[in-house]
Amino acid sequence: MCNVPLIKSHILIIGTTMLLTLASCGNSLKSADEKAQNLLAEAEKMCDTGNPEQTLLLLDSLNKAYPEEIETLRKGMFLRTQATARKIDRLEAENDSLRAEAQATVSRLAGAFKTVSDKNLVESYSVCRGDGELAGTDLQARIDESGDVYLATSHSGAATGYTRLIITDGAHSATTGTARNYRFDDMEMVTFRGEECDSLCLFVAQNTAKTLKATFSGRNKATIVLSAKQKQCISQTFNFAQAVKSLKHCEGVAIYLQKQREINASQMERTRIIGYR
Repeated sequence: MCNVPLIKSHILIIGTTMLLTLASCGNSLKSADEKAQNLLAEAEKMCDTGNPEQTLLLLDSLNKAYPEEIETLRKGMFLRTQATARKIDRLEAENDSLRAEAQATVSRLAGAFKTVSDKNLVESYSVCRGDGELAGTDLQARIDESGDVYLATSHSGAATGYTRLIITDGAHSATTGTARNYRFDDMEMVTFRGEECDSLCLFVAQNTAKTLKATFSGRNKATIVLSAKQKQCISQTFNFAQAVKSLKHCEGVAIYLQKQREINASQMERTRIIGYR
């Protein structure tokens, strides 16, 4: 008889513990479901307020944190296609603006160039119509058959052995990379290509209104002041080549985005949920 209260006490404790455990599990499940829905709601808000990138990040977090919340994840799949569509819209608008800008530059400058082709040349090149052949101490921006800008330079007189070209406005300067010097009688010639000359041509294009001095730098140095014609031709050549490249790039991006839009539209149809958004 003395053990009866003790047994009842144990039963009461066990029963209470089981109820608390079940309640705890129920609250845990409810909490996960609520948290998943809240995260989805936050993603919906980001999508509707024009922030598709943040929407996609929140949906990635939803998938990672609550992989068992199937219904919420299904809604997230459809929301992802909506956010992707908005992202594509924005990217297309940006690309169209860049393409229009590049096209305007190409149209404006195309007539200012001529193609130089000769059987003695390894390849033809484009150059400003106002430019002739290199003469004396000179520099000339050209566009090769691949659409890349290069800088042909020459120096006449006492040899300098120059392998670099430095252009300055007195306060700032730009320098080419190092290239090989070729000597012909009393003429030295160096051609700077790609990254060897891009920054220097850009510097000239940005400072055509200033007095610019070019230094042919090697064992010795020789300096000239760039003429208005030289500055203009370098600027036009650089800007035209960059615009042509930008236009081709934008055209490629447009094709890519259109393909992405088609893929996303297909995914949108497959993941659509009746009654959701």
